[in-house]
Amino acid sequence: MAKFWDKLLESKFLFYDEINNIEALFRQYKVRGASSLYSKIKDAFCGWKHRQNYITLDQCMKSTGVESIIQNATRYTCELDNYLIYAEFMLNILPLSYLYDNSDIMYLTNLNSQYYHNYVIDGHNPGIEKDLVYLIVDNIKNTLDKISHRVIYNKKMDGYEIVPKDGFVLDAATVISYINPHLSDDILNYGHHSLKGDLKGKAAILNRLYIDYEEKRIGHLIEGGYKTLTDDIGFIANNFGIRHGKKDKGTELVDSLNNNEKEEWYDTLFALFISAIQADRYLKKKPEIKKFRDAMKDSVI
Repeated sequence: MAKFWDKLLESKFLFYDEINNIEALFRQYKVRGASSLYSKIKDAFCGWKHRQNYITLDQCMKSTGVESIIQNATRYTCELDNYLIYAEFMLNILPLSYLYDNSDIMYLTNLNSQYYHNYVIDGHNPGIEKDLVYLIVDNIKNTLDKISHRVIYNKKMDGYEIVPKDGFVLDAATVISYINPHLSDDILNYGHHSLKGDLKGKAAILNRLYIDYEEKRIGHLIEGGYKTLTDDIGFIANNFGIRHGKKDKGTELVDSLNNNEKEEWYDTLFALFISAIQADRYLKKKPEIKKFRDAMKDSVI
């Protein structure tokens, strides 16, 4: 029995296999009122609030590249970024399976919407049968867990996104959410796969972090002994045009860097912002730690 569990837990997975498994669940199994989830969602597509100007599910899948990703998966090829695009598409399209027709008015009941949200975010069965939607979401979440990614709900977009599972970053996002919820979303979205190589998009997030957080907390951090950290943040932000939208003078070295090298510096600046948020958190806790330390000394006989 031990050998079976060892093999089960150590089994490798391939992204194209994961897509083919989901596609089998999506297209080949009957559901209530339709021949498949695909058929049901296809019929309900025009009721999707995120459809833009697409009028059919197939048109949307073709234009966004999802159809090509599926076709390549059947040829046994799929890379991480393509899997993430596919998984994100599925997570956001699956709620349409709970869309109902009432007197020619398509609507998604709040109750069923919450059921789906529980599937994706909480991962538990909210008292109803574990249907195909649950199985698909569960497969996606299991795969994401293996590659250290997680699903988040973006309130601004009213949809689901996949981001890296970085405990240090997640903790910083939680801390900052009490100060500025929008910055919390920025912190989580910085690692989104769509921003890879997008210097403009990353710069916009870094600019907001600087203006809305760093400039307001810099004095507190300096007083707490983190002047070197704030100096380094300002140095990179100024020389890469993050702070004011334009670079300081004498930045020939920065201009000579290629985009990959610049992105590495952007990511370094982001890491410094995360460190600053954690340092700020420490400074707020410092008096409490001192009080506890003093109490421990007084308790020693």
